[in-house]
Amino acid sequence: MAVNLAVLVVFAIWAYTNGDTHNIYRATDNSRNICGMKKTPTEEFPYAYFYNPTTGNLKNRICVKECPSYNNGTLSPLNCFTNPARSNCTYSAVIAQNGSFSSNFSSSDFIGYGSHQVINRVCIPEV
Repeated sequence: MAVNLAVLVVFAIWAYTNGDTHNIYRATDNSRNICGMKKTPTEEFPYAYFYNPTTGNLKNRICVKECPSYNNGTLSPLNCFTNPARSNCTYSAVIAQNGSFSSNFSSSDFIGYGSHQVINRVCIPEV
């Protein structure tokens, strides 16, 4: 029992000195980059954006600087962290403010929609 407790204390000290508890609650992109992590290329991109929520696949996400929103009926463009899995942030289709859309979506499409941030980490669709 004393050995188990000693090992637990050693692991706790190591985790505290080498870990970053801020990363526990941060979102990641589809390449497992941590959005907004300090001293990494994603530091400037703190929010996760689900680029095709119509598939139900929550792995379809990227790190973005800010959540897209509508301004005078126009959806703001995205400024995203590009990676090998997603080389650009150009919308293939846009869901209008009233919920209508003009085309069918495929599972690989990059869909734009108005959103707002939740817990200062994730962009979720406006209702």
